[in-house]
Amino acid sequence: MKVCLLAPPNKSMADPRIAPPLGILYLAAEQRRCGYADPVVIDLNVACHPAGPEGPKEHPGGNTHDFSLARMLAEVPTGCDVYGLSLASMQLASGLPLVRALRRREPGAVFVAGGAHASANPEDLAADFDVVIRYEGEAAWVALLAALSDGWGKPGKPLADCSTFLGSWAGRVHVGGGGKALVIDGKQVDPLDGAPIPARDLLDFSRYTRRIAGKPATNLITSRGCPARCTYCQQVDLWGEGLRLMSPARVLAEVDAIFDTTGIKNILFLDDSLTACSTARMSELCAGLKARGVQWRGWTRANLIARPDRLPMLREMHDAGFVSCCVGVESGSDRLLKAIAKQTTVEQNRGAIRNLKAAGIKARCSIMVGLPGETWDDVQALVDFVATEQPDDWILSSLVPLPGTPSWTSPDIEIDRDTLAASAYEGVFIVGGNEVSGGGFWRYKDGTTAAEIQDRHDWTQEALLRLCPRDRQGIVA
Repeated sequence: MKVCLLAPPNKSMADPRIAPPLGILYLAAEQRRCGYADPVVIDLNVACHPAGPEGPKEHPGGNTHDFSLARMLAEVPTGCDVYGLSLASMQLASGLPLVRALRRREPGAVFVAGGAHASANPEDLAADFDVVIRYEGEAAWVALLAALSDGWGKPGKPLADCSTFLGSWAGRVHVGGGGKALVIDGKQVDPLDGAPIPARDLLDFSRYTRRIAGKPATNLITSRGCPARCTYCQQVDLWGEGLRLMSPARVLAEVDAIFDTTGIKNILFLDDSLTACSTARMSELCAGLKARGVQWRGWTRANLIARPDRLPMLREMHDAGFVSCCVGVESGSDRLLKAIAKQTTVEQNRGAIRNLKAAGIKARCSIMVGLPGETWDDVQALVDFVATEQPDDWILSSLVPLPGTPSWTSPDIEIDRDTLAASAYEGVFIVGGNEVSGGGFWRYKDGTTAAEIQDRHDWTQEALLRLCPRDRQGIVA
């Protein structure tokens, strides 16, 4: 079989080349480990750069990429037996037209969808794909390759009838979307040390733009899941309940593999809760990163670093090259933090930022407007919090109800699903620099409209740019 794994453009990113698609690189590595030939891996966020002289002006990044259907098709190889697409909700606007065009061009191929949107709403994709893989994809992907190698999907052996074959390899298998697509619920990798090291050698990492401390950097994730269940987050629907951690030895082996494969030493840890571990685990990780001269960044929850007894750990992290940390502050109101099930408090947020500064670590915070029950007084409280604590950088967005999150099914939110489906989430987010979120497709039942939330966003951003300028110490770069 000739297999092609694709990352469709994510037009929500102001810089689409900031990070490689780790999801399909995990699948490629598992495919290799199980003895199949390497897939062709195409990241269209990189492949479609640069744009031609008349490139798309409407893209947040300006005239930098050509994400037209013709350009995308030109970058995808012909003659593959299987095309697998990883789709977050924000990639539907480019991914769905692409798969429809590929189906016309490659009528004999099998088309497979995975990723966050596939996990949350597989029915959205059933009309355009032969197979939809939900949740963690490694086991389900190689099970599907085994089925195709065994002749399933050929005349007389329709994929819809191979549930028993697949069920011995993966999780639950059923037919969805009016009998169109085979839906496979993938199995968790547990313990997480069993996850393959992503096949980064299948992409050209010199074309990615992330920097830490002015030097090339790339992404690594050491956990799956999250200890919390925030109402706006897709983590639980993608990874399941709870938190699974890689051992420090497994993490450092991947750090070494990144350097050996790409020459990149600096790392952004993508874990939502990087410090949700024992001090012993963090000490072992710090020792290994320090010995390798790695400079690193990450994200965590305020309650995990706010107490005074966490300061020694943060100082050890800083000594090991930890240069900045982003904390999910979200709000300046305890009432709103409770409404989004954040499981943190304003005082914990304050303590987290102060502890980071005391440890010498640059402090970033992510903040939100448009939370349930929010008033203008709450917006002012958020501005006052940030202006008082003076983090080194902040990221402002508006709450957006995404499939697979508690917000998506909240009785307090009215979602215009027809508008959303027609737009395929295009324009819902812009991420990177001056974040924007909303899109006008939902409102609260208390009468708060998308336009009102956008007013709060714009007012907050203007106020904070005066009171706490962004990225004053070069964290983003």
